[in-house]
Amino acid sequence: EYEAFEKRGPNEVLVMSSCGPEESVGGDIKFLRLKQLGLGGLVTDGSVRDTDEIIDYGFPCFAHGTTARQGPAAMQPWECNGVVSVSGVTVRPGDATVGDQD
Repeated sequence: EYEAFEKRGPNEVLVMSSCGPEESVGGDIKFLRLKQLGLGGLVTDGSVRDTDEIIDYGFPCFAHGTTARQGPAAMQPWECNGVVSVSGVTVRPGDATVGDQD
């Protein structure tokens, strides 16, 4: 996943498919790096941790939910810049991604 982080350009959106809606895709350390890189946001059908820090970073994050649990070891990145399915929606590299807080 860090490979995917570093390949994104400023204002690009990272889309991550999760192995389950209650599984965490990351927390404050990962999201701080995304903010430092100037990414436009993250979209995932998984959950995130450390919500207060993500809000403090001002980093746009659209997730299924929040959790205190760390993601499972089974949820290792399988591919970077590939086609993913997020909540049944197919997303390809280069697709336009639009979202708001609703």
